[in-house]
Amino acid sequence: MPSCCLFFGALLLAIVCSDVRGQMLVGSGVDDTQTHAWAAYKNARGETLLVHLPPRDGDVNAQIPINPAEPGELHAVRNLNRFPDAIAAIENRVYLVFPPSYTTERGKIRRVFSGQAVPAPVGAIWGFMPTGRLDSEPAIYTQGQVDALVATTDTLWALLKEDDQYTLVTMKDAAWETVDLPDAAGLSSPDLDRSATVWRWMISAVGGQLIAIDRTDPDAIRPFGFDAADGAWSLMDWPRIAVPDGRFQILAGMRSLIVVDWDQQSQARIRTWSHAGIFTIADGLDLPVDIELTALGSVNRLIGLVAGNRSADGASDENHAGVQIYELDLSDGSVVYAGEPVVSTPVSQAEMRFLMGMMILIMAGVLVVVIMPDRTSAMGVPDGFELADPGRRLMATMVDVFLVSLAVGLIFDVRVIEIITLGVIARSDDAWLAIPSVMISGVVVMSLMEWLVGASPGKFFVGVRVVRAQGGPMQRIPLWAAIVRNVIKWVLPPVAALALVDPEMLHRGDRATRTIVAAPIESTNVHGGTDSEDS
Repeated sequence: MPSCCLFFGALLLAIVCSDVRGQMLVGSGVDDTQTHAWAAYKNARGETLLVHLPPRDGDVNAQIPINPAEPGELHAVRNLNRFPDAIAAIENRVYLVFPPSYTTERGKIRRVFSGQAVPAPVGAIWGFMPTGRLDSEPAIYTQGQVDALVATTDTLWALLKEDDQYTLVTMKDAAWETVDLPDAAGLSSPDLDRSATVWRWMISAVGGQLIAIDRTDPDAIRPFGFDAADGAWSLMDWPRIAVPDGRFQILAGMRSLIVVDWDQQSQARIRTWSHAGIFTIADGLDLPVDIELTALGSVNRLIGLVAGNRSADGASDENHAGVQIYELDLSDGSVVYAGEPVVSTPVSQAEMRFLMGMMILIMAGVLVVVIMPDRTSAMGVPDGFELADPGRRLMATMVDVFLVSLAVGLIFDVRVIEIITLGVIARSDDAWLAIPSVMISGVVVMSLMEWLVGASPGKFFVGVRVVRAQGGPMQRIPLWAAIVRNVIKWVLPPVAALALVDPEMLHRGDRATRTIVAAPIESTNVHGGTDSEDS
């Protein structure tokens, strides 16, 4: 437990207290559901962090459902050795292109790596695979630089730039393949001097279609759509839009491009751009100019990260330097969240203290019960009964645990498997309370049933019962004995598991209370004689 606290404390320190120095990359998948976003940035200690911004709509279809992430929530994934040149995502997988490591005859080698967010094996949270490393993808060979990395719903694209020449490539299974850019010269304005023109390209995506944006003419940005079926480009029949005077970003979306630009007063405007027209969502927004944005299609939001807290005039506040997250609703531009990252942990500090206290009490109980001397001389078996075999006792315990977990699960709205595997402990809500609830319910219900009727539901099911460990007529156990043996069984399961090494397969609760789990001898009748003797 202390190691968990140290881990989450270090994670909080690395993210919230980091002073980012202008290097920031953000990317997300183009998805209708469960949009994953990712970011990479360098902090004041020179560490490059890769972080995951989990889906704001969760994953209710996972084997263990994952709740929607809170606005502003992010999770640290790992440190990177170098700051990447570009980032993009397809569904739950992130792709990173790194600066060239060395040069060959084919050009500079830019390594490409990837990893994916996966539901954690325990707990309703997201994990990252592969653990401790990244998957290697085909490298990019180029003498120039990676100008943009963009993903459609299922394909990764890179726009390379060497001097004033652009090259478009797409990642296949074993290598990157070149794809011709649109013939912009053939469709340019008659007033444009084609021989002297330096073509300027951007790439983005609308759903599964790659969009190449010709921004050579400042008065009219032109979009070209790529048809993957025949490998051809076509000029999109969209209204023309002028190149904004200040900084602008054109972001991928499921049904349209999203254009964000800033005026001379550093006020932001958000518009959508598609064949349906150009629609202003909001303007006059106080959004930092140096923010890096991407779209969360599954919840219709923009999300962005920027270095440092901002004062009213947009300047960086060095006294409170750190990463800031902005989330905006794309229906009206309203701010859903603005502030420091919400770094969630599986359990809060108060819950961690509670769990640690429980562990201390359990360990104390284990120590007391384990060193308690055996009372073997007091153990006996009532007439007409025999010790229940381990298989029947194990089956009875499994039935009892399932029934209690099912009842508690209905109350806390969690699955039985989440309780049995302790997965609820890692959830961000109060579902972890199901664990102590199962323990308390098991002790109370099973103690009353073993005291009143001599057996729990599981024991009734397999045909055994709890009796006093003494010869002669069968006697029911007292209430105190039922409570003690069930406390050991439900609250101290490691102690109860010592029955596996006991010569008579009795756990410490049986020996401490002089009780046994017995099964009737089938060949014995009510008068004590056998069926064969009566006949």
